[in-house]
Amino acid sequence: MTDENTPSHDESSQVDPEASPDQTPATETQPKRSHIRNALYEHLVVPLVLSKDPPWFDARGAAVGFFIALGFPLGSHTVSMALLRLVFKFNLIIAYAFSWILNPCTIVPIYYGAYKLGGLILGRNEDVDVEGFRQS
Repeated sequence: MTDENTPSHDESSQVDPEASPDQTPATETQPKRSHIRNALYEHLVVPLVLSKDPPWFDARGAAVGFFIALGFPLGSHTVSMALLRLVFKFNLIIAYAFSWILNPCTIVPIYYGAYKLGGLILGRNEDVDVEGFRQS
């Protein structure tokens, strides 16, 4: 039961013949963001979905990568990952990619956060300047 004033499904799906040819339908105009999103989806999500490995294997690789990135000094990531790979099974490529969340832009805030968290855990909550840090 439809109202007489509202167009039916068939009428609303037809193209207006009087519309000017320079007007493009909304489906043809997509912002650049969707192209970037499609490229990221194609290169990051699709390989994981089509992976022949079980999901726990890839998830463990991501977890090991985060663990190494946040728990080991910057110069020892690759060696630590290789040694852990001898003990545990995980996706080494994903772990290596996730270990690179520490980059020159994020290393200072992450190390400072680790310093503050260590101070909270140890009960030393004082703010230390550069000279105090050198002395300790």
